[in-house]
Amino acid sequence: MQSIIVTNNGSSPVNLSNYGVQIVGAAAADFSFPYGQNFGGVLFPQQTWTIQIAFLPTASGVRNATLLVGPVGAPAQAIALSGTGLAHTGGSVSLSPSSLTFSLPGIPQPVIVTNNGMTPIVMGPITISSTPSGSIASETNNCGALLPAQSICTIQVEATDVQTSKLNEGPSGTVTLTVMDGGNPGIGTVSVNVPLTSEISFTPGAFDFGVLAVGVTSPALSNRLLAYLPFPGAMFNAPGSIVGPNASDFSLVQNNTFDQSNPSFILDYYYVTFKPTAGGPRTATLVTGYGNTPLSGYGFPGPSGVPSFSLSTSGLVNNTGTAVLTLSVTVTGPDAGAFPGDTGNFTLAPAATVQLATSGVALHLGVNTATLTVTDTTSGISKSIPLSVYGYPPSPSVTPSSITFSPAAVGVQSAPQTIAISAPNGDPVSITSIDGYPLSNDFAISSGTCAQTPCQVTVTFTPSQTGPVGSEMAAYFVEDLVTYEKSSIDLRGTGGVGSMSLSTYSLTFAPRDIGTTSIPQTVTLTNAGDATLILSGETFTGANVGDFPIEASTCGSSLAAGANCTLTISFAPTASGARSAILQIMTNAASSPDNIQLMGTGN
Repeated sequence: MQSIIVTNNGSSPVNLSNYGVQIVGAAAADFSFPYGQNFGGVLFPQQTWTIQIAFLPTASGVRNATLLVGPVGAPAQAIALSGTGLAHTGGSVSLSPSSLTFSLPGIPQPVIVTNNGMTPIVMGPITISSTPSGSIASETNNCGALLPAQSICTIQVEATDVQTSKLNEGPSGTVTLTVMDGGNPGIGTVSVNVPLTSEISFTPGAFDFGVLAVGVTSPALSNRLLAYLPFPGAMFNAPGSIVGPNASDFSLVQNNTFDQSNPSFILDYYYVTFKPTAGGPRTATLVTGYGNTPLSGYGFPGPSGVPSFSLSTSGLVNNTGTAVLTLSVTVTGPDAGAFPGDTGNFTLAPAATVQLATSGVALHLGVNTATLTVTDTTSGISKSIPLSVYGYPPSPSVTPSSITFSPAAVGVQSAPQTIAISAPNGDPVSITSIDGYPLSNDFAISSGTCAQTPCQVTVTFTPSQTGPVGSEMAAYFVEDLVTYEKSSIDLRGTGGVGSMSLSTYSLTFAPRDIGTTSIPQTVTLTNAGDATLILSGETFTGANVGDFPIEASTCGSSLAAGANCTLTISFAPTASGARSAILQIMTNAASSPDNIQLMGTGN
């Protein structure tokens, strides 16, 4: 599209409705005025009028026409129009580059759409199909509904997840971006490569059900497979089976559930029960695609004389027998130090229960595992349950994490405050406001992202309402774009008000001869408010403004709360008789302008 500027060089307004604007010539149909162009109104002297012209060739080669502009019934000015139509034999749509590769989410890359044809493209569906299933990329269409012939536009594409894949799927995700010409069939595609990894851990602790009477079913024990999934809602199947000499004595129930502390994790629990069919040692093995768990128990012909207690997966111990038990609790395994709970010996009366601590504090990233074992010290019978806790990466460091701004006047921006941000391994971070906090628009952060850390951002406060009572608060999340861990920033400020107070509101000078200057008198300006007072200047009004010069001033462009400055004023009469003027001080205070009456007599 090209523009032609028409200027009214005359001294009278021109009614554009009386002007004719037309395109003539051999290829006039190839040139047009965009929809909505205004050819009416009044063009005042020295004003300009812009005429826009679009070019859409209907054939290849040089295309010529003429633009005529002039008053109706009078000779028109002629402006030559020329363009070249390019022949094209391929498809109407092409995309560049042909492939994209992402390493971080949330950082867009451009895809250029080219209309190679001689007619506009009707921008049809722009689709993204992903493998594995699920949304791992997105696009933003900046092209609009139509793309003119021989033109280009840009689509922004970004990865929404580059961290993990679903179980049993490949190590990378393939996304196909498709752009279709809805008017004349034509299609362009871009392959988008999103590297994915699969993180799976299995807790293979052995299950020992201890001694149980033949035909009696034990409480369930559980083991679990921990999978890190690419998006909430993804599920997987990890089949398991029980094999071995006494496999029929053990039963398996599998259950997939989300980890409530982190929806990106799925915990696949295997619940196993033991029901001995004969006396003596009973053994089998739980087999899964990710690890095996030994199963064992002891079948006793009858219940009498055998110490009996149960241990649930939550750590609840129940004395199910008739004798007082002395029990020993131990925690063993590679990460036993992560579980500093109940250990040592204790006694348990018949039918009594005790809850053992099973929570822990991770010693390292990823799954920390151990085994809690309860043993009857008299018979040596023991029961065990697996323990696990997940170690999450550290959150970004934010210093300071809370800022309280000094009171500021409405519409006046505070001095910027600096926040230092760092993340593990120099990871990039994003900074976004937390929904639901009031007046967050009063705070402005210099940048919403850091491509690498450590970095610094600045924050300013511009209150939208007054009042020394009632703080305003806004909160922001700082999110590590690799680990997705978050920290918060708390911002507070108060909308204050500046208030002008003058040491005097009038100055009277002693009579003096014309052409002489008095000893100056001083007026002190004080900001009696709780926010910065903006001083925009001083002006004189009245009959004799030239008789009262300001000799000196300590006042700048602003005055902090509680601060003061001075103006020094003298009297130099230029004529005899009573002389007077008013000095007006302009500020952002509600009382502005504040007036000082000036009076004197010339002899």
